[in-house]
Amino acid sequence: MSSRAITLRFASSEEVEISKKEAFRYMGIKAETLPDEMEELFGVCVSEFKKAVSYKACLAETEIRFFGNGRLDLGFGEIESFHLEKNLQGCKRAVIFAATTSIAVDRLINRFSKLQPSKSLMIDAVASAAVEDWCDIINSEISQKGETKPRFSCGYGDFSLSHQKDILELLDAQRKIGITLSESLMMLPVKSVTAIVGIKEEEKDDKKKA
Repeated sequence: MSSRAITLRFASSEEVEISKKEAFRYMGIKAETLPDEMEELFGVCVSEFKKAVSYKACLAETEIRFFGNGRLDLGFGEIESFHLEKNLQGCKRAVIFAATTSIAVDRLINRFSKLQPSKSLMIDAVASAAVEDWCDIINSEISQKGETKPRFSCGYGDFSLSHQKDILELLDAQRKIGITLSESLMMLPVKSVTAIVGIKEEEKDDKKKA
């Protein structure tokens, strides 16, 4: 368990906007050409989702140490990732976070997979769009600390999924917000995200004037 300062963040079901366009993109459907029955199903599924969701997140700020050749340390041991190193160039600090929509959403999706598969697929897409919007809110709040880089998650490029375990342990995410990791490195609840957001180093006044 990490001794690093960890911040908890929660949100109500009304605070997080669910993009209809994004939800249907996850289903491979263009939201601009929806039949009436799909519009109705979307509305029903959003309502069901909002009854089940519990938005939770935990965050920790950390220093970044660069060793060169794709090697760096963000507080949980040495990482080898050229893509992450490139993403974090110009940063001395980063915020690492984990966010979830709760296990109740997983149960809702599983329940309808047996009773009404089309509804299960729609709720799954709604949940995917919702967790991304939830991460966008967290990103926006991190940006108040300074200009930020795009968030970067395990599995992007050469940043190994094996570091998912390190991030969750650093954040004490199982105890604080209920995220666990399967042997295949899948997070539970499934609609969960971990990410690293680099905070750019502020330019010195003389550089700004140049």
